[in-house]
Amino acid sequence: MEPNEIYEDSKKKGLSARLIADASNVTNHSVSKVIRIGRKNKRIAETIAKLIEKPFTDTFS
Repeated sequence: MEPNEIYEDSKKKGLSARLIADASNVTNHSVSKVIRIGRKNKRIAETIAKLIEKPFTDTFS
């Protein structure tokens, strides 16, 4: 998925970078970086995919 699609899916689920960051115990910046760059941090990427209810491989391919 493109970063804008991940942000849109997050928004539809009522999620923000802050909520995802809190769920991952990381900073908002780390979450944004993973969304923009891809799976640099697999743990955060897996949390994002789980929270937006999309398969990891589809979200970060």
